[in-house]
Amino acid sequence: MWFRSSSAWAPDRPSAAPALKRAYRSYSASARAGFFLALERLGSIRLAARELGFNLNTCRAWAGPSGRKSGQKYPQADKDKCFALLDWVESVSLAARTLGINVQTCFHWAYKAGAVTRRPRTNPAARRSATQEQKDEFFAALARVGSVSAAARELGLTRSQYVSWARHAGKGSAHTGVRGRAEFLRLREAGESV
Repeated sequence: MWFRSSSAWAPDRPSAAPALKRAYRSYSASARAGFFLALERLGSIRLAARELGFNLNTCRAWAGPSGRKSGQKYPQADKDKCFALLDWVESVSLAARTLGINVQTCFHWAYKAGAVTRRPRTNPAARRSATQEQKDEFFAALARVGSVSAAARELGLTRSQYVSWARHAGKGSAHTGVRGRAEFLRLREAGESV
């Protein structure tokens, strides 16, 4: 909507101040190193960020998911704690989360030590090609019951494969409403009372 101001035509908008842009701050390598020193001294990302006046989310990203500098090696004491807790809780991911250690790192330790065996990757089920006999049986059931879902239930297999077969054959579920409407129109054209 436009309104006429004393000087010219202007759009109808609030006269509030424009939205403030968020200021982004870049940190130097020495500032980042200072954060890790504060983190080591204080033991908390939040406290270190607050003390230095740094953005908390930036400091969390620097520290990584486990609160440690990415690429930093874990001491043997952390590995020993992980294995002791693993014996008790019998779950690598639970032990890792409890100790605040990266889950994948704990799995790596467990696999390497033989504490956990890798599950073999299962290949997706290879699509079985249907025989012509199975397709003929499906289309016979579809013609008899008039519904893809009902035919699938009758044969005891998944509906999705049958829907695909019916679509490719140009067939589908015969809806009783459509069949009834066609009969109604035929009788009406013939002049019979319905």
